[in-house]
Amino acid sequence: MSDASHVAHVDVQIRWLEYLVAIGDHTKAYTIAHDLLGPSCHRRGLEVRRAVVMYLAALSASESMDADGSDSALPTILQCQSTCARLGLRTLESRCAILRSRIQMKRGNSLDGLRQLDVALPDILAHCSAKIQGDAHLCRAKCLLSMASQGVEEESAASGGNEQGGKKRLSRRTYVEVSF
Repeated sequence: MSDASHVAHVDVQIRWLEYLVAIGDHTKAYTIAHDLLGPSCHRRGLEVRRAVVMYLAALSASESMDADGSDSALPTILQCQSTCARLGLRTLESRCAILRSRIQMKRGNSLDGLRQLDVALPDILAHCSAKIQGDAHLCRAKCLLSMASQGVEEESAASGGNEQGGKKRLSRRTYVEVSF
């Protein structure tokens, strides 16, 4: 297969993956992305397409995380995020940050997800579409609600937090947002 036809084939397969994710066939999408397309793009030097495939693999793994309990989404999204940063793919890197925050929230680390999203939020607001910005704000709200439902205590915000049983310290702003 020539390089041009391989690129066209990968583009068609990426659209197929997006379709599989949209209809909810996450296991099949992850298998195709992780086992077939990712290595194929890496061998051919198609790094941008490989980053898109890794994002779709992480997205499908995170969506199926509840069903089968596998935790393959986090390593995949970390690898995708580093590839995006190296290649300068700001929009995809912002999507990765949102997905990483969602994954952290599903794992029960809402505070970590909120912090990661707060770090990425200026880039998201500066460079991304309104849809991605809305996804970021929605994810941030879900992190805050998740933290509030876990019952954040005022002592962890006022005192050092880490000295008392390893709790993480909330900033005053985050504590006010959660306890409101």
